[in-house]
Amino acid sequence: MSSTGSHNKIINAAARMALKPAGAIRKGQSRLWLDDNGWYITLIEFQPSSSPGSLLNIGVQFMWYPKDAYAFDAGYRQQDIGSIRYRNDDQFTPQAQAMAEAARDRMLVIRQQMQGITSASTYIHGLLAENPVTVWTYLHQGMLHLLQGHTDEALSRFRQLLAEPDSWEWALAVKTHTQELMLHIQHQRHLPWLTEIVQQSRALKKLPERVIDLSTI
Repeated sequence: MSSTGSHNKIINAAARMALKPAGAIRKGQSRLWLDDNGWYITLIEFQPSSSPGSLLNIGVQFMWYPKDAYAFDAGYRQQDIGSIRYRNDDQFTPQAQAMAEAARDRMLVIRQQMQGITSASTYIHGLLAENPVTVWTYLHQGMLHLLQGHTDEALSRFRQLLAEPDSWEWALAVKTHTQELMLHIQHQRHLPWLTEIVQQSRALKKLPERVIDLSTI
């Protein structure tokens, strides 16, 4: 077996041993694992590096915007864990196991931090503060305020989003989505609408149907 095939097999075996018993599922035959929590997913990616080996990316993706792609909305590269490089099976196997176990532990911490919207908001705001501000930043900040019942703060973030000069097609789509959301907030029917959006986003990713009640997060 080639070094590429061998190191992929080792990573996949280590990830399966560490993550599957903790409730994560592998996306197809990729090196991406998902911890599905209904209204958000924790993504765990054993990213290929320039040489045979792996980097580790862990972050959260929210389901309150409808798209089929997986993306890191908050959190990404785990710099403190570093990278591992394949030289031979004997050297690489324990390193892959250690990385997978670290990924599992971090996934479980995220799951704990995201229990309850107040705790989740504090945790996610901290992660968002580490990244450049974009329309996504304002959307996620606004949604976290909205789900806590802080409507004025949420609307302030949404207005900042609409004022951003981004004119890319995807940015305009986010702005249109936000305008529709603000209209539903005005008529106090945003929670049923957002529940439909979450279900739509999950369906686009071919995730299983789940009962989602955003009012009880």
